[in-house]
Amino acid sequence: MKKDAILIIMVLGLLMLGACSKNTETSTTGNSDKFSGKLADIMSSGSSYKCTTMQENNQVDMYVKGEKVRSELTTPQGKVNVIADENQCVWMWQDGNSQGTKLCSETQTTEDSDAQVQGKTDPNADVECNKMVVDNSMFVPPTNVQFSDLSEMLKKFGGSTPQ
Repeated sequence: MKKDAILIIMVLGLLMLGACSKNTETSTTGNSDKFSGKLADIMSSGSSYKCTTMQENNQVDMYVKGEKVRSELTTPQGKVNVIADENQCVWMWQDGNSQGTKLCSETQTTEDSDAQVQGKTDPNADVECNKMVVDNSMFVPPTNVQFSDLSEMLKKFGGSTPQ
């Protein structure tokens, strides 16, 4: 369970880091359907992409459509899915598991809070993307998974949600 939490935090850190990155160095090959660069640049393009990167010897596939991102990380324990949407909410679940977690941020994330969440995520991770049609259903949490709302739990215990 602790390993799953660490993996989820690392994936979230990668997503948040990419979404808030100010560095706009990108490279494109002669083909406009391919992209290498930062996740933030892909998200601001308004186009849909499938991107891949490596996270601690595991491949992470990301599906991006505007401000929405779905990440799929395959681990020895199974595939972990994460959806981040334009409303600052994140859903996390593992394939074959009927329970997951949801966390909504009360405000836009800042670089300081990113540093707290990202853990050991490499801020210079290379992302390779190919343009593709990404269906909106990729960003809808599954109905057969019961999500625990961590935002509500934090409020009950006097904490606050990530800023």
